[in-house]
Amino acid sequence: ILAQDPDLLILDDFSMGLDPGYRRLFIDYLRSYAKSENKTIFTTSHIISDMERLIDDVLIMDYNRVLAQCPVNEFMQNFKQFNFTLSNDKIDLSKEKFVNNIEKINNEVELYTYESEDFVKNFLTDKGIENKNFKQVEMNLEDAFIGLTGKY
Repeated sequence: ILAQDPDLLILDDFSMGLDPGYRRLFIDYLRSYAKSENKTIFTTSHIISDMERLIDDVLIMDYNRVLAQCPVNEFMQNFKQFNFTLSNDKIDLSKEKFVNNIEKINNEVELYTYESEDFVKNFLTDKGIENKNFKQVEMNLEDAFIGLTGKY
């Protein structure tokens, strides 16, 4: 595929069927090729861990809506996951504007947002929502994708 020396290479699920070692080798080669030859590679994949090693920019779409479009480093820096335990499991935060997605089992919460830790903590305090074990969780790109889209 690289022998034709295209300026734009479009690859759809390019690593499907490759063993993990060969996937990594191919991805590392693609990244090196794109940078050294000043080429653009447009790719899709269901294996998000592959994408994390390859991409500079992220475009996440869901049902024809753009959910995120920016440099991947910017996305990973700005999109956050917070975990905490609610004292009252009847509290519903899913309708709050700053919440992009929320996973809740009983009183255990995983909240995904672009807001800061201080913002979320202050929101909970201002609304009188008692919680404990509040922490920000470091995510990889796959975690962030699932957190943003709510799709497993």
